[in-house]
Amino acid sequence: MLAAAAAFRKQGETQSMARAFFAGVDGAGNVGLWVTHGTAASTHEITIDGAPSGGLNPSDLTVFNHHEVLFTGLSGGLWVTNGTTAGTHEIALDGASSVGNLTVFNHDVLFSALDASNNLGLWITDGTTAGTHEITVNGAYSTGVHPYDLTVFKGEVLFGGIDAAGNQGLWVTNGTTAGTHEITVNGAGSGGVVPHDLMAFHGQALFSGYDAANNVGLWITDGTTAGTHEITVNGAYSTGVHPYDLTVFNGEVLFGGVDAAGGNGLFVYNGQSVSEISINGAYFGGINLSDLTVFNNEVLFNGFDAAGKQGLWVTDGTTAGTHEILVKGAASGGLNPSDLTVFNHHEVLFDGVDAAGKQGLWVTDGTTTGTHEITGISGASSNGLAPADLTVLPDGNKPMGAVTAGSDGTAQLVQAMAGFGGGSGAGESLNTVSLGADTTQQPLLITPQHA
Repeated sequence: MLAAAAAFRKQGETQSMARAFFAGVDGAGNVGLWVTHGTAASTHEITIDGAPSGGLNPSDLTVFNHHEVLFTGLSGGLWVTNGTTAGTHEIALDGASSVGNLTVFNHDVLFSALDASNNLGLWITDGTTAGTHEITVNGAYSTGVHPYDLTVFKGEVLFGGIDAAGNQGLWVTNGTTAGTHEITVNGAGSGGVVPHDLMAFHGQALFSGYDAANNVGLWITDGTTAGTHEITVNGAYSTGVHPYDLTVFNGEVLFGGVDAAGGNGLFVYNGQSVSEISINGAYFGGINLSDLTVFNNEVLFNGFDAAGKQGLWVTDGTTAGTHEILVKGAASGGLNPSDLTVFNHHEVLFDGVDAAGKQGLWVTDGTTTGTHEITGISGASSNGLAPADLTVLPDGNKPMGAVTAGSDGTAQLVQAMAGFGGGSGAGESLNTVSLGADTTQQPLLITPQHA
């Protein structure tokens, strides 16, 4: 059980200067950009000049340049905010649209976007119009490389992309044409290795991928062909372990996967081998976890209990240390927590469903008494705020309107600066693409079947 933090801040107490930005639904039913310090009084929508009448619908919020957040808007454009109306605007991009997969790399941001020819390529920006351009990628598919799952790794960025043959492979870039190429993967599936859930770990990167038998397994790479191979997983499902939500924790990697019985369980990789962690009180078809989020010395996540309800769970990586957290005021069908985001060293913000069936902004310190909905938020929809894409900018003693955060772009660095470790796969969209690829090679998701 997580120990309740002595400094846990209740609603109405002095606000921390750290801020969480998110997409939320206002009283008019529009999805706009919101900000909070973790209390109802500090939570409000940011007025944005030039936003569509139906709301900007921000997504892919990404900390950048120490004092601002980049995000995509409803029109597929690239926007920037410092948390004020005056400091929020769209960045004009010549020839680019449908922006996504924002990933901070050094002092720039890599992203995917459609160009003027409607090809989906790899782009780079320094946050200005003049400093934004498409990176020519040799060996890409005729409609573009279709980059996804961009992950910073040893001074470069690994990503999934489509090659000239239409196969989804493992690619690497340093932000230049000369430094961007596909990594040949021996033993990959007929449509490519189709990498997903890339996660840096001990100087290597783990990911989900297809093998020659078209089974989905756990792979590891050091960024070279010779150093890329599948990891044998005993006790996996007949079509592979189907790993997802890979999360570094205490020198190991936790992830969701499918076992030999077809149950969706919690697995751990210790750098040598993979084993499943037995979970008491889980649904008969498996815990079917999501949103693994490192918090202090444990991991919070969404999981299905024996009654088939999605609740808030915690684990220390052992059977004895894994259990559901009883949450008062949750929906009868379960809290269904999502977008778990560590905030202010000692608590986690998330989206959850309350007893009225509405999605609201919740906070937890990992205990029953420390978990509650933040109610009374002015300007929120009567049907629920439905917060999404929570992104934290810790800013120490900076005045309101100035924010500070890491510019590395990795979840681990941003979290370390906020006073917590590890990362959540939750914030990393899979962005599966199928154009020109074997459409049978898509991630398998086995979910509980309810009566």
